[in-house]
Amino acid sequence: MGVKCQLLLDNQGCCLYRTGGLVTGTVNYCFDKPTEFWSATVSLVGTGYCRWEEGSSKNRRTYIGREQYVEQHLNILQLKKHELVKLEPGSYQFPFEFLLPENIPTSHTDPIGNITYSIKVVFKKAGFIKTSEKFSTTIQVYNEPKPCLPEPLIAGTKKEFTFSSKNKFVNIKGEISRTFITAGEDILLTVTVQKETDIPITGIQTELVNLMTYTCNNYSKKQRLNHTSVNGTVREYPGMTEKNETTFRYIIPSFPHLFSIQDSNIIAKEYKARVTVKFPFPYINAFLDLPVVINMVNIVKEIEIKEGEPSSSAQTSTVDQPPSYWQVMNEDNNRSDEEGEEVYVGDKKHNYYEAHSSKS
Repeated sequence: MGVKCQLLLDNQGCCLYRTGGLVTGTVNYCFDKPTEFWSATVSLVGTGYCRWEEGSSKNRRTYIGREQYVEQHLNILQLKKHELVKLEPGSYQFPFEFLLPENIPTSHTDPIGNITYSIKVVFKKAGFIKTSEKFSTTIQVYNEPKPCLPEPLIAGTKKEFTFSSKNKFVNIKGEISRTFITAGEDILLTVTVQKETDIPITGIQTELVNLMTYTCNNYSKKQRLNHTSVNGTVREYPGMTEKNETTFRYIIPSFPHLFSIQDSNIIAKEYKARVTVKFPFPYINAFLDLPVVINMVNIVKEIEIKEGEPSSSAQTSTVDQPPSYWQVMNEDNNRSDEEGEEVYVGDKKHNYYEAHSSKS
């Protein structure tokens, strides 16, 4: 039998570690016969990796991005270089403690790239043929993103119909009240559409979209995936036929499993509140994107205990996967009304923010 090893983490049931925090635990190891070692180390290692291919046949090229965020080592046996130690059979323990840096990205995995953090243990045995035995476990690291956009944020676009006999234009202006939100919070969006054409607007769509960007090591090439709609955020609304100016206010939901990725040079994860103004064929739809930074939900939640009962607490965690239940997608159907305003939520219309129009 070789070395048997068990890694025990002092995470109290929570699988997420916050950047700037401690990762503590114990290495339990044992063997059944006297064994000589060159070294034994426990390490905290955090790396990023992405890879994609472009072109075909002889023109195919592969692009790779690698990045290291943290590498810390502890000497389990306290050996000096080129020193040997012979350990008797038995069980041993080694407590460890690592400090996560502040500015490192959140854990992430997808088919093109990943950001991973691991606790690794390596035992190097002495002998004519030097052998190593390795053990590892992955931890999830969470970095709270930083606000980087003004609030409120205003943007606009102009759709012109140059080759139409019913030419002129449609102006679209969007204002987002908060550009930094916690996952699960709603995004409040105000949209003003100024229609100066007889071409009808067949519908207006709002949604939250995700954009992933990967960068190879020499920064000569970037791979940007198409904007992907976040499930459960697409909403459809009526269009406009008359020439006028109308202001609408919409709610775009977000969900607890969402988060932005910052502080990585090779992988970026961004979100945008998107408004699509639709026109009949053959005209091209108009898009307006307003960026949003999403902070992951609190990783630890206290459970309220009824008065008189013994106090206790439970911890829940969020990882880079959707929750196993999707009731969160229907939460926006239960919003309360406020007098004098109309807002669109799902397929329902509430008296929350009242749209106003003026003839142009």
